[in-house]
Amino acid sequence: MNWIHLVLAILLFSSCDTRRNQQESAVKGIHWDAAEGLLSVYRDRQATTLRFVRIEPGSFRMGGEACPGNILQQEGPRKVRIRNAFWLAATETTRRQWHAISGEPLTDRPDEPITRVSWADVQKFIQQLNQETGAGFRLPTEAEWEYACRAGSATPWPWDGDRRQVSQHGWYAGNAGARLHPVARKKPNPWGLYDMHGNAAEWTQDASGSANRVLRGGTVLSSAAGTACTCRYHYPAADGYQYAGFRLAVD
Repeated sequence: MNWIHLVLAILLFSSCDTRRNQQESAVKGIHWDAAEGLLSVYRDRQATTLRFVRIEPGSFRMGGEACPGNILQQEGPRKVRIRNAFWLAATETTRRQWHAISGEPLTDRPDEPITRVSWADVQKFIQQLNQETGAGFRLPTEAEWEYACRAGSATPWPWDGDRRQVSQHGWYAGNAGARLHPVARKKPNPWGLYDMHGNAAEWTQDASGSANRVLRGGTVLSSAAGTACTCRYHYPAADGYQYAGFRLAVD
């Protein structure tokens, strides 16, 4: 073999190796276990999981508690019936999980909620996830979100309505230092859902006017009162907000 053939062979090997590395960095598998409520993703030779909590049907009184700084008018209280069971993610979607499914570059602080994603961005993410799994992932409705947040309680917070306990269950202006924190570092609500009060606000499926979508849950900038189950905000669906993330649901 002369030197020209040797160079061509090296270039061919290098090209094949590059393609192989690119393929290895692609999603190798996404699996939704509907019996266990577990979403598993394999990318970059690492497994990433997202656990879901089964939310059973039921009725509750939605709304009614005034929230400081609310952009949206409070609705209710009114009786709402959740007719069908659904799964709701135990945590807000993290940067690591966003990367594993979307393939976008993984930034620092991988276990914090993914934020600065618009409602429209989230819809594209969900569409990709459903194409990979054949499942029906979506955002929760406002009613589903509040029902799950209340966890069977009739108070603004699901731990006897005492706002002094917010610091045990979420990140808000009183303890967050105006920055996001890794998910599931505080106590869950009685149904096993983390960070329903503060950290990142969460997009819901519901619209508010023609261009806005409703956010729930408060943020790291919210007062304790602003993290109540009833608090409602909205933001343009096409824009990403610094402290807005999301939590997945699936039927």
